[in-house]
Order: sequence, then C-alpha cells, then structure tokens
Amino acid sequence: MSKKDFRTACAVCNLTIGLEIDHVNENHFDNSSGNRMTLCKHHHMEKTRMGRDLFKELLQLTRAHRDIKDTTRQTAQRWILKKENLKSNGYQLEMDINTLMTHNRNDT
Repeated sequence: MSKKDFRTACAVCNLTIGLEIDHVNENHFDNSSGNRMTLCKHHHMEKTRMGRDLFKELLQLTRAHRDIKDTTRQTAQRWILKKENLKSNGYQLEMDINTLMTHNRNDT
C-alpha cells in the first residue's frame, strides 16, 4: 500500500490518532484503492460490530451533520485514550510482578 492510500484522519470523525486501514468490502485480499478507508481504532471496531450497511449510514450522517461528527470524535477519542491507558497500566503491572518475582527468587 502506498502512502497516498493512507489518509491522515479517520473518515468518520477526523481523529488523527489510532489510525488503521479498513477494507471496505471486507475482502482483505482486495487492496484496490477504492476498497481502503482510513478509520480510527474505535470506528474500525464499530464497523465490525455494526456491519457494513449500518456503518455506511453512520458515515453519511457524520458527513452531513457537523454535530454528529463532533460527538463521534469525542466518543472515539475517549475510547482510544482509555484503551491506551489500560494497555500502559497493564504493561506496568506486568513489569512490577516480574520485578517482584525476580526479587523474591533472589531472597531465597
């Protein structure tokens, strides 16, 4: 995939963090330019959850109504930041447990 195929913002909410490439027709072997859309992680997950047809409706709504786009951006941003925070806290917890286990082995 070339750089020009990758947009710098989510097609739904215009977020610029947590971006992924979605295969519009859900065929991951079809890498034609018309079959790729940049989505934030939240909206990529939402497309999978709600299905392609309902997602098309959401996409049309956000393009037609600025307030809906703003709301979806806020929701997506909170979701992505929460996921990143949980991931970093989980990593820290894993490191703390490993350090504790190593420390305990050295004490015996």
